[in-house]
Amino acid sequence: MVISIVVVPFVVFHIWIIGGRKTALLHCLYWGAPAMLWSMLIFPKIKNRRFIEKDKGYVIVANHNAHIDIVINPYAFRKYPNVFTFLSKKEVTKIPIFGEIVKRVAVLVDRKSTISRKNSYVYMKKVLEEGISVMIYPEGTRNKTEEPLQPFFDGAFRLAIEMQTPLLVQTIVGIKNISDHRYLFDMCPGRVTCIWDEPIDTTGMTLHDVPALKERVRNIMIGHLVKKN
Repeated sequence: MVISIVVVPFVVFHIWIIGGRKTALLHCLYWGAPAMLWSMLIFPKIKNRRFIEKDKGYVIVANHNAHIDIVINPYAFRKYPNVFTFLSKKEVTKIPIFGEIVKRVAVLVDRKSTISRKNSYVYMKKVLEEGISVMIYPEGTRNKTEEPLQPFFDGAFRLAIEMQTPLLVQTIVGIKNISDHRYLFDMCPGRVTCIWDEPIDTTGMTLHDVPALKERVRNIMIGHLVKKN
């Protein structure tokens, strides 16, 4: 485990220098994520990956309970040659090892800065135009409560509608069995289930549809989390 979490950021950094963001993202998804998870003896079960179409860009939303989510998310998305980048708060870069990966492959935002939030939003639009998917945690931060989900922010749903891009919903079930949010690094071997739902077509939607879209996604996730697949 120690070898993989040290080697992966090192290799990602050099791939970034040689091949740029998309090449780094590709390698993170297709060998970096599996290497890290398998070395920790964490084996995600992926359901409905067939819903992901090759060469298609999405706005992806997922629930967020643990740091290891940022490795499980790409592991579940792997469908060559698709790649995605994700929106991450700037504070995550301070986490040892994980922070170095995030610096290379994520869109960083300082939540305390209005300018930073606006710039990150503009940049995500540019990334989508390049055919790279964008992933956003609609809860905004890790859920450290006993509730299935925290309230959702509008950002991901506005982005999907403004870009008329399909919204792809990913729900991670069982993460609390292997990770405890009360500790920075508290992961044990085990299985989690990652469920994809059929993409939601945003064609023709307007910003007036944001509340309904947000509620629809929330109900999808809660359905999986309460059912405990």
